[in-house]
Amino acid sequence: MKIVLILIIFTFSLWAQEICYSIYRPNIDQSLSRSMESLERLNRIDSQMAWMNRQFKDGELTDTFFQRKINQEYEKVERALLQGNVGAAQLQLSSVYRKVESAYLRVLHYNRFSKVLREAHQMGVVDVKLIASEGEILEYFSQKYLKSVNSLDDIKLLLREIEDELYKDARILGKNFQRYETFETNLSKLIKSDFCSEACQKSVKELRKKVSVMGEQNRNLVRDYVGIEKRITLNKVRGVFNGNFDAVLVARKRELLKEGVDLVRRVANKFNLMRRFINYLGKNLSPRFKPVYRLFKSIFDERYLQKHAKGVERIVQSNLSPTQKYNLMKKETQGLDENLFWVDFSRVNKAKYKQAWDEVKQVSNKKGLSSELARMEEAQRVGEILGDPKRANIRTAIRVLSTLAIVGGSVAYFSFSTEDDNDDIDPNGEVIDVPPNTIDTQVGDDVNIIQNGNDVGSDDEDEDVTVLIDYLSPTDKEIEGLLLDVSALEQSMESEKDSANVQ
Repeated sequence: MKIVLILIIFTFSLWAQEICYSIYRPNIDQSLSRSMESLERLNRIDSQMAWMNRQFKDGELTDTFFQRKINQEYEKVERALLQGNVGAAQLQLSSVYRKVESAYLRVLHYNRFSKVLREAHQMGVVDVKLIASEGEILEYFSQKYLKSVNSLDDIKLLLREIEDELYKDARILGKNFQRYETFETNLSKLIKSDFCSEACQKSVKELRKKVSVMGEQNRNLVRDYVGIEKRITLNKVRGVFNGNFDAVLVARKRELLKEGVDLVRRVANKFNLMRRFINYLGKNLSPRFKPVYRLFKSIFDERYLQKHAKGVERIVQSNLSPTQKYNLMKKETQGLDENLFWVDFSRVNKAKYKQAWDEVKQVSNKKGLSSELARMEEAQRVGEILGDPKRANIRTAIRVLSTLAIVGGSVAYFSFSTEDDNDDIDPNGEVIDVPPNTIDTQVGDDVNIIQNGNDVGSDDEDEDVTVLIDYLSPTDKEIEGLLLDVSALEQSMESEKDSANVQ
């Protein structure tokens, strides 16, 4: 019993040392600055996302749009395997497995190498090999890096270079991990299922050999990074993924966009929610929430141009009587939210538009529609806070989110460009190969919005909206900040409401 207890204590102490090292490893020559920034961003996203999930999931865990896409990909793989068509399944999986497992090996060994370099620097040992345990440093690293290390300053410079390599590979791992995890988990379930015949099980085993970088077909791609690794498993990859801030940050930012855009859409398309937000901002417009105010104004501007402008123009430019204009307004708002239409109608700051708006209000009053008139006046108050519709000088991030808030269809997601994604970006970092049915093909230097499916504004549930954006670009950071601030605004409003109820 004592021996078991001693082994448990010893194992726990080693585990605790690894945790302490990952958190408190020395930031030699600022070599960890990027990782620390990623951790700070990740903590901020996690804290707000936890609140958002509690508020808007209603206790139900639902798949994100991106996860549904992955599930659809896997269904194709499973159908192929049940039919014994390994080649078709391989086409679906090979790219993901190559990216994830290659990135896993590189991150694993660069992490180990970085740890040895830090220990050498702390101990003042220039010959790094002297303190490396057997197999800790790959021969490839020794040949490529250690020959040029002649001083502690060389170690500092080398650490910065190693952290840069880690950063690039962590992004690749983070971007593709969710797909890899889903495929691997489902393949493990498939091979154990009752409906997977002997031929099916054989196909799964053959597929794994063909797509893994440890297999004969792909091993040459990673021969310098294999080391003593015999087999790559999902648990091993998951451990490296969870231990790298940048990898987790990329994955979490996908979720943030999904949940954040869901929140913005929920607010944007329900008048009572939007009115609450706009009225709150009108009374409490702190410097922090000014971008959120501009976002909501931009959402109305976008909706006015895409959905309401035609109807408003028909009413205003007609030579109809006030009653006929009122009837035309009713016709034009069929299938639309009247309250949102009235906000846009009332806020156009031109005399002819103001006159037409007053005329339809007077008709509502004469008809004795007191409830409708009250709603029209409430919409007008929101319109007065927002001001005249404008499209000029809208910043890229706000433009992106306001478009996504009203286009309908499926929820958008980030596609982070990395050096590994040569199919998506050109050497200058710009998105290429954009389909012809694009909403807005160049709203900034680092972002594109691509619409696949039907026209913008369609209610088709199968419609897809994709945001292609450079990871940690200015637009990426601004969108992240906007979504988190919208969540923080909702949280602030709820807290104020709770305080009022207590009083």
